[in-house]
Amino acid sequence: MSKIVYIHRKRRTSVKKLVLLAAVLLAFICLMTAVIGQRTVKATAPDAYKYYTHLVVEEGDSLWDIAGRYMGREYKDREDYIKEVCAINHLETPRIYTGTTLVVPYYDTAMK
Repeated sequence: MSKIVYIHRKRRTSVKKLVLLAAVLLAFICLMTAVIGQRTVKATAPDAYKYYTHLVVEEGDSLWDIAGRYMGREYKDREDYIKEVCAINHLETPRIYTGTTLVVPYYDTAMK
């Protein structure tokens, strides 16, 4: 092997190692930025704290009405809130009956 070919191969190998090192370093920086950003978000206090209460369904109540009374802006819409209420109370359908006790979530800015 000639000396020139040897030098070119060595230089090419050095460039490949440098590119690999740069890629690893870039991935590490991205990972650390994500971790630090995640910690920053977690460190801030929430606007509201989530709590649960129970209520007894009265004549004429519907989950739609209950959602209107208890849901906060933390939910995208009433249907999202109703799905959570159904999951908490193990309801297969959103149909409720007078006298039934339900556990419902709500948000409050005060820590209790």
